[in-house]
Amino acid sequence: MKLAYLIVAHQNPDQLAILVHTLLVETNHIFVHIDAGSEDDFSALYALEETDSRLHILEDQFRVNWGGFNLTLAVISLFNACNQYETTFDYIFTLSGQDFPLVSNSHINAYLHQHQGTEFVEYHALPFEGWNYGGLDRIEYYWLIDEIGFSNSAAFVETQRAEGVKRIPPDRLATHGGSCWMTITSGLMKYICETIQRDWAIIYPYFKYTLISDEILIQSIILHSPFAGKIVNNNLRYIDWYSGPGFPKTLTLSDLDAAFDSGRLFARKINTNSDNDIIENIKNRMSLC
Repeated sequence: MKLAYLIVAHQNPDQLAILVHTLLVETNHIFVHIDAGSEDDFSALYALEETDSRLHILEDQFRVNWGGFNLTLAVISLFNACNQYETTFDYIFTLSGQDFPLVSNSHINAYLHQHQGTEFVEYHALPFEGWNYGGLDRIEYYWLIDEIGFSNSAAFVETQRAEGVKRIPPDRLATHGGSCWMTITSGLMKYICETIQRDWAIIYPYFKYTLISDEILIQSIILHSPFAGKIVNNNLRYIDWYSGPGFPKTLTLSDLDAAFDSGRLFARKINTNSDNDIIENIKNRMSLC
């Protein structure tokens, strides 16, 4: 299996380095977008890129604000970089810098070989009861997060709501939502890239002002694609959206039993700044699997 990991990173370069070294084996390649607003030092990662041709750090970097369009731009840039690379990969993973595998690289390869051709994408139709207002407030109002920040943008949305102002979502591009962390084939990735390029004149002016557009645009493209019949509604990540504090929950040692029992390939999210032992514990348990 030739695998590509597309990583969105914004902090904790030491933890990112552990993730990269864990996944950068054999024919695997890693593409990384580093948040332009990060103040952390990623020089060690750039040094590794100079010595290992399988690591690719994007030159175009966006300042990512939570909920803003720039995260979608970062993901699109990663897809484009991977799609334009000389190697065709069997599977592509989108990851955050706070993800970590729960199984070995050989287990990942075996799992994907067994399910070859399946697209692993978490999705739900909009409106979705698990999101505030069914998620429709994300697409029906103007969110100016990258311009004025989240709090001011939320206040502006309330003004629009009170005045009865609503946007009309574009057909087929704002019908589904879900996690932006997915595992897909190169064929589907190519379809996503081509669709975005073709419809960019519609996508950019609309999704630039959509809340958390990374959880809507790509999912909607996928669910209206020729690959829709191959999708399994499972992104292969263990994510705790319910326990808190924080959503998703930052996992600790006490969460590892549930993570390993889930049968998922990756866990999210992990922060070694708050739990320095968690990755070593995961590695130890991986070796026993």
